Amino acid sequence: MENKKTGWFSIVPIVAIIFVFIGWNMHGNTAGTEKVFESDDINITFDYSREWIKSDDAGVGTSLIRLDNPQQKVHITKLRKPMVGMSLAQNSYNSNIYMNYEKTREDKMEIAGANALRIDFKYDVVDRDGNRMERSASEVVVDLGTYVAVITYSSPVDRYKSGLANFEAIVESIEIQ
Repeated sequence: MENKKTGWFSIVPIVAIIFVFIGWNMHGNTAGTEKVFESDDINITFDYSREWIKSDDAGVGTSLIRLDNPQQKVHITKLRKPMVGMSLAQNSYNSNIYMNYEKTREDKMEIAGANALRIDFKYDVVDRDGNRMERSASEVVVDLGTYVAVITYSSPVDRYKSGLANFEAIVESIEIQ
């Protein structure tokens, strides 16, 4: 009977080690969970999650696409700096490229010492079958002297909030090179 008790006590530490190992692998070390966006064309860098992949869009910027939800995207574009104010120019630009553009929020801000603007909005897209779908978006426009960098997060309306924290983490990590 005494051998069975000794055997039981030697299993407890092994089971504890297994649970610690499983927990560590499930939550892991948070180091290395970020990628860094860099571009030869746009003089900014920022961190983004490994859950997203980078895709260069021929001539119109770069997109980050969320692997587990490809309808959530972050698009990075370089635009010529407007002669009129950033707000008027960006809202005019958005009205021209987004179907049924409707601004829902606009705030001035500063990013890495540069003037910036955040605009939240809704717009429509048409899918392959001709069905109209509403999307929500947030974008940050950063004044970089002779041009502006536009970082836009967009998602179907029902999934917008689930990716917003990723976008806000990107904005907080922006550095100007």
